[in-house]
Amino acid sequence: IFTGSVLELAVHNGQLIAGGSFTANDGAPLKRVAIWDGTAWLSLGGGLDDHVYALEVHNDTLYAGGRFRNSGDGANDLERIAYWNGVDWSPVSSGLNDKVTDLMTTPNGLWIAGGFTSDMDATVVVSGACSYNGSAYDGFPLPPMTNEATLFRSVQFGYGLSDGSISWFSDGSTFRPTGCWEI
Repeated sequence: IFTGSVLELAVHNGQLIAGGSFTANDGAPLKRVAIWDGTAWLSLGGGLDDHVYALEVHNDTLYAGGRFRNSGDGANDLERIAYWNGVDWSPVSSGLNDKVTDLMTTPNGLWIAGGFTSDMDATVVVSGACSYNGSAYDGFPLPPMTNEATLFRSVQFGYGLSDGSISWFSDGSTFRPTGCWEI
């Protein structure tokens, strides 16, 4: 039984990964991210120091997004988004200045959504949604999100995002409004 909530599940290299607000399972300490070994939940590295809201595998790499600022052991400064390097959690560029609530893999990079307005260096304005191309964040050519965006995929229309007041579809280069709200 988890102490705290499981908020997201992902499969990476054939193994089930859980992320959330939990700090233990059946008495064993876990810091908000864990891997199932077929018998028990085990810590994934040092874990993370605060909530994990999103897990996504992009280009065979596991990413986590949330409210965390550091690895669970305090060794790595992560700033709300991190990737698993096979041993521990590593930073994704400089990180983001507020929580990450959603991640989605696309052919044009890893899409990221949340409450952030810029990267931690304050060099890229990203207004609640952006993509990560493996080395840098790219803001979307959209008005700032009025609420935290949700990411989705439609087989017919492609990749999209919605902030509850307007929704957009994209082929990776252009965005078009959907005419739908509350997706």
